Amino acid sequence: MTKQQFNLVVEPWIPVRFKDGQITDVSLAELFERGKDIQEICAEVATISAALLRLSLAIAYAAYRESFTDGSLGLFSQDDWEDAWDDPDILIERVAGYLKEHEECFWLFHPQRPFMQVADLHTAKDSVDSIAKIIADVPDGHRFMTLRDSEGESRISYAEAARWLVHVHAWDTSGIKSGAVGDPRVKGGKGYPIGTGWVGQLGFVFIEGKNFVETLLRNLIPYDVYADLGVPLDYPSPHGDLPPWEREADTERQRGSDTVEPEPAGVIELYTWQSRRVRLVADDDEVTGVVLAQGDKITPQNRNLVEPMSLWRYSDPQTKKLGYHTYMPKMHDPSRSLWRGLNALLIGMSDTVKGKGGAEVSQYIPAAVIAWNSMLVYDGHISLSEYTPVRAIGVEYGAQSASYGHLYDDRLVLPGALLSETDLERRALAKGALAVTDEVVSALARFAGDIVKASAQQVDPETVKAAGARERELCYFMLDRSFRHWVLNLDGETDKQRALWRGELERMVRERKSMLSNGASQRAFIGNETMSLGSALFFLERTVNAALSGFSTKKEKVDG
Repeated sequence: MTKQQFNLVVEPWIPVRFKDGQITDVSLAELFERGKDIQEICAEVATISAALLRLSLAIAYAAYRESFTDGSLGLFSQDDWEDAWDDPDILIERVAGYLKEHEECFWLFHPQRPFMQVADLHTAKDSVDSIAKIIADVPDGHRFMTLRDSEGESRISYAEAARWLVHVHAWDTSGIKSGAVGDPRVKGGKGYPIGTGWVGQLGFVFIEGKNFVETLLRNLIPYDVYADLGVPLDYPSPHGDLPPWEREADTERQRGSDTVEPEPAGVIELYTWQSRRVRLVADDDEVTGVVLAQGDKITPQNRNLVEPMSLWRYSDPQTKKLGYHTYMPKMHDPSRSLWRGLNALLIGMSDTVKGKGGAEVSQYIPAAVIAWNSMLVYDGHISLSEYTPVRAIGVEYGAQSASYGHLYDDRLVLPGALLSETDLERRALAKGALAVTDEVVSALARFAGDIVKASAQQVDPETVKAAGARERELCYFMLDRSFRHWVLNLDGETDKQRALWRGELERMVRERKSMLSNGASQRAFIGNETMSLGSALFFLERTVNAALSGFSTKKEKVDG
């Protein structure tokens, strides 16, 4: 398109839910201007909402950047944060001024600089894909599990196209893309895989506030507190940390070297990382096609040093490969609720593992935004009794990450006391509860497998394993609601909470033991040379009693 059209600062395109329940689209300017009345961004799928939140955070950070005549740089500071926390209008007005100043950068269609696109992107054959190529709820090449009709796959509004544009940079699948003319990486007219969009590689988490502005502030980490967070976080190149609309326009080539991927300069770049090169194709009122090519490659190893919104895990294989301690994103598992990974989520709850040279290293590193909120509790900005929703969003991709598999979207509400850096007792209790729960569930899973063993003339290990896996899944499903409620009350008396969780586990064991025993075949009572129902019950009760007894008396150690 050769004319300017659809300015994202002024046109409504971001779906939001207001605190009164109303859902409507707003512009970027309105998103901030009305942010105290907006509850949340609520796009078609959670991954779009996540991408739009990161875009909003990047805009907020960029609004506080100031270049001075002496070459120094003003950045979002703790003083700026405290001023905005006390009076959110300060942040709102700052961003409003920034968006007004840079309004010309936000045209969805523009002859030279369309937003997050390359104006002249094309293939050798000038081919254009259907717009469905970037719509995550339309399976690429497979017509199933979609609510769209054929017309909805071929034509979408400018507003929806803008949302999917931001989304594709963050969450696009890996796999072969169109070969852009001028990109030296293209071979045989194809752009070969460089990985998924950046956020798709993460165990993405963020804190939800009481309104949109508070959500921003709960996730905006001032640069001058990095050293005090308790997790490693660095700022590689403040002067180079710019959003794509402020730097030199992207071309079809990867930024930097053609053979070495660019290094992120800081959080603004990461929150707007251009994983793809894109050009939207439209007529006068709708978007009908897209040119989608490979963009800037980024790898995840040790990006915890710059990426604040992901959980991290120690990787022994990557450490051996690279020769130094290496952390990788702890991606979300759709089969596991967020609370089951509480030891990876919160400061000071991780176990240690043996690292390179036998050194003790943390198994997990929490997201820096979690560490920042721990600091807010410690400093008194968030009370110990205040509830804090932590939300996790992710995608489990298909084979070779070339298709979308399962969406992950979970929310866990935590009391301020559990976020607190200093409340070791409650974090120890939570850690102990997770451990004993796993022991008890594992015992029931083994019991289910043992009944299968006792019932069989010839034991099939795969059948035994499958029975245990089903029981484990069922047990965690039964405990899910109870644990969420229990952890919500961890600001209360710890001995009482310990007894309550033990009682919950005992109740589940009684129920599952009865159900499994009553469902056992007559052959299981007689048993065979490897197992009988009586032996299975003995092993179950011995294991469960030992686990629950230990939980009742043990005071777990949590590093502070």
